[in-house]
Amino acid sequence: MRAGLRCFAERGYAATAMQDIARAARVSKPALYYHFRDKADLFRALVTEAHEARFRRLQAALRSGGDVRSRLTAVMHTIFESFRKDRELFQLAVASMFAAPGDAPHGFDCRPLCQRNFELVCGAMRAAQQAGELSRRYTGRELAQAFYGLAHYCLAASLIFPGSRPGPRLAARLVRLFLEGAGTAAAPGRGTGLVGRRNPDSPRRQGDQAEDRAREGGPGRARGGT
Repeated sequence: MRAGLRCFAERGYAATAMQDIARAARVSKPALYYHFRDKADLFRALVTEAHEARFRRLQAALRSGGDVRSRLTAVMHTIFESFRKDRELFQLAVASMFAAPGDAPHGFDCRPLCQRNFELVCGAMRAAQQAGELSRRYTGRELAQAFYGLAHYCLAASLIFPGSRPGPRLAARLVRLFLEGAGTAAAPGRGTGLVGRRNPDSPRRQGDQAEDRAREGGPGRARGGT
């Protein structure tokens, strides 16, 4: 399956033949056909496994315990790790959602799998609202969309900008942004974050601000990276 994954990711579905996959896997075509009826069957298996694996990892992250910040950080880190470990699977799964006719198996629709993963996070957001951990000013779906938006933009950025590699520290910072917002204490709407705010002058916040300035090339340059 890994050989098929590489071929599909590098050449696209339409340009990949079973002979290409057999050659990459160093097996005969009959051996390949023993496991898969055709390349459409292999493609479906690959994309389905990508979503199934992410679903299992998201479930484990949400069951990791701790407060809402800890759970959401675990989810964000899981999304990043899934991408790091199975980047080609991620690319294939995303490409299949926007594929032109002929660039994916006829009749294949991975949207139900995407929806299931999304609804899992939606349910977690609603549960946190019911437990008083998240604000009720937004729906669980809106919260999940904002959360996924932060995660997926960073994944896309890592494909475009050199040196941008999502990791544990970025996961924690994005969750902080999601929960607390980016407005200053003096800005309109003070205290309207999704959870209670920390003291803006706390040592931890000051350290984060120093690193923010370092990233932008400002004064107070701090060591370390994402």
